[in-house]
Amino acid sequence: MNPLIFFLLVWSVSHVILFVLDRCHLIPYPGFQKKGHRHHKPRLLIHAKSISITLFILIPLSFILMPLLGRGSSMEPTRGSSGLGMALRYNFSLPLPGRTIALFPFLKPQRGDEIIVRCPIAPHQFYGKRLIGLPGDIISYHHKQLIINGEPMALKKLEKKTIPIEGKPISGVIYQENLKGKIHRIFINPNIVSKGFTDLHVPKGMYFVMGDNRDYSSDSRAFGFVPKKNLIGTPLFTINLSR
Repeated sequence: MNPLIFFLLVWSVSHVILFVLDRCHLIPYPGFQKKGHRHHKPRLLIHAKSISITLFILIPLSFILMPLLGRGSSMEPTRGSSGLGMALRYNFSLPLPGRTIALFPFLKPQRGDEIIVRCPIAPHQFYGKRLIGLPGDIISYHHKQLIINGEPMALKKLEKKTIPIEGKPISGVIYQENLKGKIHRIFINPNIVSKGFTDLHVPKGMYFVMGDNRDYSSDSRAFGFVPKKNLIGTPLFTINLSR
């Protein structure tokens, strides 16, 4: 179980028990004086009910939302190299083997979406990437351009820009990429050779992801296809801390 969820659960249950015991007059208060018909009680007990209600709200939200701590430049220029945010989960797993429930069945990953994935070869690591290939797609990447099912994805040059990558300033070009209607920006360094591929077939139940910082991203070109169960969610918002 997620440590945050476990903490909230224990905290909430303990306060509910405390509140019930207090309401049943099972907690003695030696040294406290009555004022009318009411005891002067510790502030924690007075606010136990409101704290418990708040935590009962936070616990379900912890299944729906996922906190983000972004590090790395693989999604430049869309996201900075450091940031905080929140993601909306596609699914959540029950504390039982193989038990997964779709939180939002209507919320399906679409090509061009920015998503959070669990790395297939390092399950403890989560990455923010761009969803490029869907099951059944045939993808190629040549001369910094994506080709999906035989159709080149349109690129529009926007501006030259220098961004920090691993502490070093790197000069490149910002392009606008159109992934069959999904428009976003990517960063390309024309001075280096990208790792390309030809006619890569995306298997059933698998997805292909890439970073928007195309020449400096560890993505499906490095760790392979991503199973559907490893698609965690989609970012709701992020706060850029690197600029």
